[in-house]
Amino acid sequence: MRLHANQLELLSPARDTAIAREAILHGADAVYIGGPGFGARHNAGNSLQDLAELVPFAHRYGAKIFVTLNTILHDDETGARALNDRRPV
Repeated sequence: MRLHANQLELLSPARDTAIAREAILHGADAVYIGGPGFGARHNAGNSLQDLAELVPFAHRYGAKIFVTLNTILHDDETGARALNDRRPV
């Protein structure tokens, strides 16, 4: 998907990868989803493997995946240490 100036993009939230896939199949240009450990919906159970499988699916349909880090990080969780071993692809 290539956006031009002033072109709208449909960004959809997704609790889990099943919802993300449905959003993409129904026209979402991009999906945001919480990753393991640092998502506000930590009970969603999105593993790195789930996210790694979701990305190529999204790309087949020209969609993007945004993995959110939307919790409060404590001093011992900041910087590179916070993201260590949490990069799906």
